[in-house]
Amino acid sequence: MLANFTMSNHKQMMSVYLSQTRSWIFLLLLNLAVMRPVCAQTDCKKLLHDVFAQAQAEQKNLKRIYHTTCTQTSHFRMQPGGALQHSTVKLEVYIGPSLVYYTGDGVVCMQDKVYLVSILTREKKIMVKPSADSLRQQAQVGNWSGIMQDTLLQNIAIESCQTVTEKTGILQKIVADVLPAYQPRWQAKQYTFWVNEKDKRMVRIEMVHLPPQIVERSEVTFSRPEWMDAIPGVPASAKGLVWDGKGKLLPAYQGYEVLRVK
Repeated sequence: MLANFTMSNHKQMMSVYLSQTRSWIFLLLLNLAVMRPVCAQTDCKKLLHDVFAQAQAEQKNLKRIYHTTCTQTSHFRMQPGGALQHSTVKLEVYIGPSLVYYTGDGVVCMQDKVYLVSILTREKKIMVKPSADSLRQQAQVGNWSGIMQDTLLQNIAIESCQTVTEKTGILQKIVADVLPAYQPRWQAKQYTFWVNEKDKRMVRIEMVHLPPQIVERSEVTFSRPEWMDAIPGVPASAKGLVWDGKGKLLPAYQGYEVLRVK
Protein backbone atom coordinates (compact mmCIF):
# COMPACT_ATOMS: atom_id res chain seq x y z
CA MET A 1 0.00 0.00 0.00
CA LEU A 2 1.42 3.41 -0.97
CA ALA A 3 0.30 6.76 0.38
CA ASN A 4 1.41 10.37 0.39
CA PHE A 5 2.27 11.61 3.84
CA THR A 6 2.83 15.25 4.77
CA MET A 7 5.61 16.30 7.09
CA SER A 8 3.05 17.54 9.62
CA ASN A 9 1.50 14.07 9.76
CA HIS A 10 4.94 12.58 10.14
CA LYS A 11 5.77 14.90 13.01
CA GLN A 12 2.52 14.11 14.81
CA MET A 13 3.14 10.37 14.67
CA MET A 14 6.78 10.64 15.68
CA SER A 15 6.59 13.58 18.11
CA VAL A 16 6.69 11.60 21.35
CA TYR A 17 9.36 9.22 20.07
CA LEU A 18 11.55 11.96 18.65
CA SER A 19 11.13 14.14 21.73
CA GLN A 20 12.62 11.30 23.74
CA THR A 21 15.45 10.42 21.36
CA ARG A 22 16.29 13.19 18.91
CA SER A 23 18.29 15.37 21.25
CA TRP A 24 20.19 12.53 22.71
CA ILE A 25 21.60 10.60 19.50
CA PHE A 26 23.76 12.70 21.25
CA LEU A 27 21.98 13.28 23.32
CA LEU A 28 23.06 9.46 29.24
CA LEU A 29 21.69 5.81 34.72
CA LEU A 30 24.17 5.43 37.35
CA ASN A 31 23.78 5.59 41.17
CA LEU A 32 25.53 8.38 43.02
CA ALA A 33 27.73 7.06 45.76
CA VAL A 34 30.08 9.70 47.21
CA MET A 35 30.35 13.48 46.87
CA ARG A 36 33.80 15.06 46.77
CA PRO A 37 34.97 18.70 46.81
CA VAL A 38 33.60 21.18 44.30
CA CYS A 39 35.85 22.07 41.38
CA ALA A 40 36.13 25.51 39.82
CA GLN A 41 33.11 26.34 37.65
CA THR A 42 35.26 27.84 34.91
CA ASP A 43 37.27 24.62 34.78
CA CYS A 44 34.05 22.59 34.44
CA LYS A 45 32.78 24.71 31.58
CA LYS A 46 36.12 24.26 29.87
CA LEU A 47 35.84 20.51 30.47
CA LEU A 48 32.46 20.48 28.69
CA HIS A 49 33.98 22.46 25.84
CA ASP A 50 36.85 19.97 25.56
CA VAL A 51 34.47 16.97 25.59
CA PHE A 52 32.35 18.38 22.78
CA ALA A 53 35.38 19.56 20.80
CA GLN A 54 36.96 16.10 20.97
CA ALA A 55 33.72 14.44 19.83
CA GLN A 56 33.31 16.94 17.01
CA ALA A 57 36.85 16.30 15.78
CA GLU A 58 36.23 12.55 15.80
CA GLN A 59 32.99 12.97 13.84
CA LYS A 60 34.67 15.08 11.17
CA ASN A 61 37.26 12.36 10.61
CA LEU A 62 34.98 9.33 10.70
CA LYS A 63 36.47 6.44 8.71
CA ARG A 64 34.83 3.61 10.62
CA ILE A 65 31.43 3.15 12.25
CA TYR A 66 30.90 4.53 15.73
CA HIS A 67 28.53 2.48 17.92
CA THR A 68 27.02 3.21 21.30
CA THR A 69 24.01 2.08 23.30
CA CYS A 70 21.80 4.83 24.70
CA THR A 71 19.34 4.15 27.51
CA GLN A 72 16.81 6.93 28.05
CA THR A 73 14.38 7.21 30.93
CA SER A 74 11.60 9.79 30.65
CA HIS A 75 9.44 11.05 33.51
CA PHE A 76 6.11 12.42 32.32
CA ARG A 77 2.50 13.25 33.15
CA MET A 78 -0.19 12.57 30.55
CA GLN A 79 -2.24 15.44 31.95
CA PRO A 80 -1.54 18.36 34.33
CA GLY A 81 -1.68 17.16 37.91
CA GLY A 82 -1.75 13.53 36.81
CA ALA A 83 0.41 10.75 38.20
CA LEU A 84 4.09 10.89 37.31
CA GLN A 85 4.88 8.01 34.96
CA HIS A 86 8.16 6.59 33.74
CA SER A 87 9.29 5.09 30.46
CA THR A 88 12.66 3.59 29.50
CA VAL A 89 13.87 3.22 25.93
CA LYS A 90 17.08 1.53 24.81
CA LEU A 91 18.59 2.57 21.47
CA GLU A 92 21.45 1.09 19.50
CA VAL A 93 23.07 3.98 17.63
CA TYR A 94 25.56 3.73 14.75
CA ILE A 95 27.16 6.69 12.97
CA GLY A 96 29.39 6.14 9.99
CA PRO A 97 31.08 8.30 7.33
CA SER A 98 27.90 8.38 5.22
CA LEU A 99 25.15 6.82 7.31
CA VAL A 100 23.21 7.04 10.54
CA TYR A 101 21.39 3.95 11.83
CA TYR A 102 19.52 3.38 15.05
CA THR A 103 17.00 0.91 16.38
CA GLY A 104 14.91 0.54 19.50
CA ASP A 105 11.39 0.74 20.97
CA GLY A 106 9.65 -0.43 17.81
CA VAL A 107 11.49 1.91 15.45
CA VAL A 108 14.31 1.27 12.99
CA CYS A 109 15.77 4.25 11.17
CA MET A 110 18.55 4.46 8.60
CA GLN A 111 19.82 7.39 6.57
CA ASP A 112 22.42 7.33 3.81
CA LYS A 113 23.33 9.68 0.96
CA VAL A 114 20.04 9.06 -0.85
CA TYR A 115 17.23 8.02 1.50
CA LEU A 116 15.98 8.42 5.02
CA VAL A 117 13.96 5.30 5.90
CA SER A 118 12.02 4.87 9.14
CA ILE A 119 10.27 1.61 10.04
CA LEU A 120 7.51 1.65 12.67
CA THR A 121 7.08 -2.01 13.49
CA ARG A 122 4.09 -1.65 15.82
CA GLU A 123 2.15 0.49 13.34
CA LYS A 124 3.41 -1.53 10.36
CA LYS A 125 4.41 1.61 8.50
CA ILE A 126 7.50 2.52 6.50
CA MET A 127 8.34 6.19 6.03
CA VAL A 128 10.63 7.07 3.15
CA LYS A 129 12.13 10.44 2.36
CA PRO A 130 14.28 10.82 -0.74
CA SER A 131 16.62 13.60 0.20
CA ALA A 132 19.07 15.51 -1.94
CA ASP A 133 20.39 17.17 1.20
CA SER A 134 20.57 14.03 3.30
CA LEU A 135 24.26 14.53 3.99
CA ARG A 136 23.52 17.96 5.41
CA GLN A 137 20.76 16.43 7.53
CA GLN A 138 23.09 13.70 8.68
CA ALA A 139 25.65 16.29 9.64
CA GLN A 140 22.99 17.98 11.76
CA VAL A 141 22.18 14.67 13.43
CA GLY A 142 25.74 13.54 13.88
CA ASN A 143 27.17 16.96 14.74
CA TRP A 144 25.44 17.21 18.11
CA SER A 145 28.79 17.92 19.69
CA GLY A 146 29.37 20.92 17.46
CA ILE A 147 25.95 22.31 18.29
CA MET A 148 26.60 21.75 21.99
CA GLN A 149 30.05 23.30 21.83
CA ASP A 150 29.23 26.34 19.71
CA THR A 151 25.73 27.18 20.93
CA LEU A 152 24.57 25.45 24.09
CA LEU A 153 27.68 26.35 26.08
CA GLN A 154 27.02 30.01 25.30
CA ASN A 155 23.42 29.69 26.53
CA ILE A 156 24.06 28.19 29.97
CA ALA A 157 25.41 29.22 33.35
CA ILE A 158 27.20 26.66 35.54
CA GLU A 159 25.18 26.27 38.76
CA SER A 160 27.38 23.70 40.45
CA CYS A 161 30.28 21.38 39.74
CA GLN A 162 31.26 18.40 41.88
CA THR A 163 33.51 15.37 41.70
CA VAL A 164 31.46 12.24 42.34
CA THR A 165 32.32 8.58 42.62
CA GLU A 166 30.00 6.12 40.85
CA LYS A 167 30.18 2.51 39.76
CA THR A 168 31.93 3.51 36.55
CA GLY A 169 34.57 5.55 38.34
CA ILE A 170 35.26 9.16 39.26
CA LEU A 171 33.17 11.65 37.27
CA GLN A 172 32.56 15.38 37.13
CA LYS A 173 28.89 16.19 37.76
CA ILE A 174 28.13 19.56 36.18
CA VAL A 175 24.75 21.23 36.71
CA ALA A 176 24.03 24.01 34.20
CA ASP A 177 21.02 26.34 34.12
CA VAL A 178 19.80 27.42 30.69
CA LEU A 179 19.62 31.21 30.60
CA PRO A 180 15.94 32.31 30.57
CA ALA A 181 16.16 33.97 27.15
CA TYR A 182 17.33 30.69 25.58
CA GLN A 183 15.04 28.22 27.35
CA PRO A 184 12.41 28.24 24.54
CA ARG A 185 15.17 27.48 22.03
CA TRP A 186 16.33 24.37 23.89
CA GLN A 187 12.93 23.54 25.42
CA ALA A 188 14.86 23.01 28.65
CA LYS A 189 15.47 24.73 31.96
CA GLN A 190 18.49 22.80 33.13
CA TYR A 191 21.06 20.23 32.05
CA THR A 192 23.19 17.99 34.25
CA PHE A 193 26.25 16.37 32.69
CA TRP A 194 28.27 13.47 34.08
CA VAL A 195 31.70 13.48 32.43
CA ASN A 196 34.60 11.07 32.66
CA GLU A 197 37.38 13.63 32.89
CA LYS A 198 40.15 11.13 32.23
CA ASP A 199 39.07 10.19 28.72
CA LYS A 200 36.85 13.25 27.99
CA ARG A 201 33.77 11.05 27.60
CA MET A 202 30.13 11.98 28.27
CA VAL A 203 28.62 9.28 30.47
CA ARG A 204 25.16 10.64 31.22
CA ILE A 205 22.99 13.69 30.56
CA GLU A 206 19.85 14.74 32.41
CA MET A 207 17.50 17.41 31.09
CA VAL A 208 14.72 19.24 32.92
CA HIS A 209 12.24 20.12 30.19
CA LEU A 210 10.47 23.42 29.81
CA PRO A 211 6.75 23.35 30.76
CA PRO A 212 4.16 22.59 29.52
CA GLN A 213 5.75 19.58 27.81
CA ILE A 214 4.40 16.18 28.75
CA VAL A 215 7.90 14.93 29.54
CA GLU A 216 9.12 16.79 32.63
CA ARG A 217 12.58 15.26 32.94
CA SER A 218 14.68 12.77 31.02
CA GLU A 219 18.06 11.09 31.44
CA VAL A 220 20.19 9.43 28.81
CA THR A 221 23.11 7.14 29.59
CA PHE A 222 25.73 6.27 26.96
CA SER A 223 27.64 3.01 26.98
CA ARG A 224 31.35 3.08 26.28
CA PRO A 225 31.60 3.51 22.48
CA GLU A 226 33.17 1.00 20.14
CA TRP A 227 34.37 1.15 16.56
CA MET A 228 33.52 -1.30 13.79
CA ASP A 229 33.82 -1.71 10.03
CA ALA A 230 30.22 -2.77 9.35
CA ILE A 231 26.88 -2.99 11.16
CA PRO A 232 26.04 -6.69 11.67
CA GLY A 233 22.98 -7.78 9.71
CA VAL A 234 22.37 -4.32 8.22
CA PRO A 235 22.63 -3.62 4.45
CA ALA A 236 24.93 -0.97 3.07
CA SER A 237 22.05 1.27 1.92
CA ALA A 238 18.88 2.61 3.53
CA LYS A 239 16.82 1.40 0.58
CA GLY A 240 18.14 -2.12 1.08
CA LEU A 241 16.71 -2.06 4.57
CA VAL A 242 13.19 -2.70 3.21
CA TRP A 243 13.42 -3.44 -0.54
CA ASP A 244 15.15 -6.17 -2.49
CA GLY A 245 17.15 -5.66 -5.67
CA LYS A 246 13.96 -5.72 -7.77
CA GLY A 247 12.26 -3.00 -5.75
CA LYS A 248 9.92 -5.35 -3.88
CA LEU A 249 9.35 -5.15 -0.16
CA LEU A 250 11.30 -7.75 1.76
CA PRO A 251 9.21 -10.59 3.22
CA ALA A 252 9.53 -9.16 6.73
CA TYR A 253 7.70 -6.01 5.61
CA GLN A 254 5.00 -7.46 3.37
CA GLY A 255 1.72 -5.75 4.25
CA TYR A 256 3.37 -2.63 5.64
CA GLU A 257 2.07 0.75 4.47
CA VAL A 258 4.72 2.80 2.68
CA LEU A 259 4.44 6.52 3.35
CA ARG A 260 6.23 9.01 1.13
CA VAL A 261 7.17 11.95 3.34
CA LYS A 262 7.06 15.33 1.56
